[in-house]
Amino acid sequence: MSFVQRDLNIVVHIHRGKEKHGYELGTRQAWKCGEKAHRVKRIIGVIKGKVTCVIEDVTATLSTVNTNLCHSLDTEGRYIFIGGVCSNEADILVDKHHDLIFQKIKGLGQGHRYFTYDELNVQVRN
Repeated sequence: MSFVQRDLNIVVHIHRGKEKHGYELGTRQAWKCGEKAHRVKRIIGVIKGKVTCVIEDVTATLSTVNTNLCHSLDTEGRYIFIGGVCSNEADILVDKHHDLIFQKIKGLGQGHRYFTYDELNVQVRN
């Protein structure tokens, strides 16, 4: 078994997912990522470019009935990010907020984007 360096952030648009599943599950699942998903360490949910959910220390796995409570034919072959610590903009305790919450990420376009930590720092603005 080879070691995979987990050095990426994935930024996903969660507007519909949040409405349907809430912040955390809407951010975690179910994304068409390919093998690059295994390099993701942090998943960041955005709505209109604003960070609304951050989940640190995640692990990518294919969506199945065992890994995804919302698994369906639509999520077959897609990835869900499991584990980790989640914070979102609705957290009542402000000290639970991740530093990225409420920040804007520029240059996203449609679909999800991968960023190294350095690349993400360049794209984040208040």
